Amino acid sequence: MSTYYTPTEIHAISQDVLRVYPAARIQREYLRFMWRGVGLPQARVTRDHLCSPLQSAVRSRSKKQLLDAANDIHDWGFGQPVPNLVLGASNFLPALLEVLAAFDGTTPAYTSMQESTLVALLSIPGLGIATVSKWICFMDQSRYGIFDSRVSIALRDVQLQDVRAFPVMGRRPLVGKQAFSSDTQILSSSTRTARAYLDYLAVLSSVARAVRLDAAEVEMALFMLGDVWADGQPPLRSLRRGSWK
Repeated sequence: MSTYYTPTEIHAISQDVLRVYPAARIQREYLRFMWRGVGLPQARVTRDHLCSPLQSAVRSRSKKQLLDAANDIHDWGFGQPVPNLVLGASNFLPALLEVLAAFDGTTPAYTSMQESTLVALLSIPGLGIATVSKWICFMDQSRYGIFDSRVSIALRDVQLQDVRAFPVMGRRPLVGKQAFSSDTQILSSSTRTARAYLDYLAVLSSVARAVRLDAAEVEMALFMLGDVWADGQPPLRSLRRGSWK
């Protein structure tokens, strides 16, 4: 699934995740997962309930059902339905449908289209990977995970040959807290973002196998581990020059 890192590099990055966060810690942080004040098991039950309507909409190719499911997931993640800016794009639902079909495990022929369809969806104004990855994740939590600011911050010390392995996404500012700098040179490009996300999924799957969790469960652990601000933290390592081009 990776598009930039080689399989050998994916393995090395996965091992470095486990250096930074040993398996026991990832498993422990997953059990601590909490979203909007709700912990496990209810937080996982809520996530699971969002999956079936989305999968059904994609497999029936029903745009109405897809919009309903997409709105429910967006509301879960952001406290509001899909913004009008996004809904106003005539290609939004067709592009979302093609992305989710490409990531649907029941349609393996679409796998080769994951990057191109993802780039097209991320090109729609108002959509970023924190949003799009939520929809992808709920197609199959055993294989996919969300990539948002806290997950990206959790991965800030993961490296490959002394360079940082993944971009950091800016976190919403909080009074009295210093945010980590966002790698806007990556995240402002739909192509580079799509490729970085696919590499993240490859690493996520590798780590999940090693710690005997689902990919989304590792993501949930990273979400908890990423509740960190830049205050008192060492400077971030640089990314490899030209990453994901």
